[in-house]
Amino acid sequence: MKTDRLFGIVYMLLNGKTTASELARRFGVSKRTVMRDIETLSVAGVPIYTTQGNGGGVALLDGFVLDKTVLSESEREQILFGLKTLAPTGQTAALDKLDRIFSSGKIRDIVDVDFSRWGMPFDGKKYETVKNAVVKCRAVSFSYPNENGEYFVRTVYPLKLLFKGKGWYIQAFCLLRNDYRTFKINRMENIAELDETFDADKFCPPSTDMGRTQCEVTEISAVFTPQAAIRVYDEFYPHEITKNVNGTLAVKTSMPLNDWVYGYLLSFGDLIVRLEPQSLCDVINKKVENMRATYLKTT
Repeated sequence: MKTDRLFGIVYMLLNGKTTASELARRFGVSKRTVMRDIETLSVAGVPIYTTQGNGGGVALLDGFVLDKTVLSESEREQILFGLKTLAPTGQTAALDKLDRIFSSGKIRDIVDVDFSRWGMPFDGKKYETVKNAVVKCRAVSFSYPNENGEYFVRTVYPLKLLFKGKGWYIQAFCLLRNDYRTFKINRMENIAELDETFDADKFCPPSTDMGRTQCEVTEISAVFTPQAAIRVYDEFYPHEITKNVNGTLAVKTSMPLNDWVYGYLLSFGDLIVRLEPQSLCDVINKKVENMRATYLKTT
């Protein structure tokens, strides 16, 4: 639509001078159409001008600020709020620019997002490399560990950034597996953006909940000591928790029986006083015995 294109031209010019040819290429129209759009904007009061010759082009007068009435105050606050949550990923330039466009004068400090783990900085360089590849539809290669900790080189088409649980992931089409895969950015090493491009519209990554619905789970019952309360309330849903009269916490949940779950339950140490089903207890007991044997050998 013409109105959308006119706004698009103004937003592009807020980044600096460009050319009519570049605007035409960007919006898929003729140079003649762009010149008519420039005339329309000028008549509407937008201080847009063109210069001829070497170094010429299309530009806005310095100091121009987009009319705030394009968006309501509530909509502007929501946009700034959203960008504020992405500030740890390095998106401060866009945040500062929109704050100037909206002439708010000051971004209210009402949210502070930190994607790093306690005591460890967030690796913004990895995130930035992957994000740029997603935006530009460029293939990336990287080394990624398998379940045995062995690293293999993967080449993928990154389709979507995903923040889930406690980390950043990418959903991608893996050329090695010829299928969709999800990779945790923190585990990716030697990330390189390649020259190869892809058409993102030809791919449709599955829902991020598919892995949960396709994975077989088992009902687990556990009783935790009162000392485990902070972790229990942090890591389980309220409807899964029952507080007993003696202060212990009974939890009923469903989990897949795999090595991650065994390690997760072991991380509670002696804060778990009862665990069902019995088959799960048997696995945990065996792992404790192996750990004890290992530690005895090292002393």
